[in-house]
Amino acid sequence: MKRAAILVLLLAGSAFAADPFEGLKRLDRIVVTDQDGDATRGVVRSIVRGRLALQVEAREGLTGTLVFERKSVSKVEKTGTATEEELKALSEPPPSLEGLVEPEEKPEAVEPPPDPPRPVLEAFPPGAWSLKRRDEIAAKDAFLRTAEEREFLERYDEWVEALESAARWAKRRLDEFFPEDDESQEATYDRLRHVPAVIGRELDPNELDWVAAYEAWLKARADLAAAR
Repeated sequence: MKRAAILVLLLAGSAFAADPFEGLKRLDRIVVTDQDGDATRGVVRSIVRGRLALQVEAREGLTGTLVFERKSVSKVEKTGTATEEELKALSEPPPSLEGLVEPEEKPEAVEPPPDPPRPVLEAFPPGAWSLKRRDEIAAKDAFLRTAEEREFLERYDEWVEALESAARWAKRRLDEFFPEDDESQEATYDRLRHVPAVIGRELDPNELDWVAAYEAWLKARADLAAAR
């Protein structure tokens, strides 16, 4: 019984001490099988402190160095010996396939669309810009005109149409308050302007809105007149 126990202990100690890297040296061709059963073929680069650096042989274009811990390896099978030149060749990147395969077609670069122009009345507010100024710009030599002046000449018709639209909108809004003829509206405006001073009361909200609408129409009409 005592001899059997000793034999079991010796066998256990021998199994525990088994080193899968034992006897391996640089340039050995080996197949390493890890604890998951995955096998990797390559050439030994070095074995340092229980770590094996394996230069992987090309497999489906894969190259590189893998490092295996001793405890992660289940077995190592030696298959031959490589030379330093072969190891160096394995370490180099695979040759370029340029010219052997068709180049990947690159999509054409699409330029972003240009920024839309500013609203014409925002770009060229009435008062600062007018028919008179257009004539002055037109009289200049082309090379003396600024970019803004050139744009105004190009967009002048658009500018006039925008002024006409603004005048129509102001008149339509005015008529929504009091659908009177022009003379009656002018008389109403004159009367309301003098209410605070003559009668001594402030205008009510409706009267204030009407006065604002009438003055907006007056301005739009004046702007349009300056553009023609």
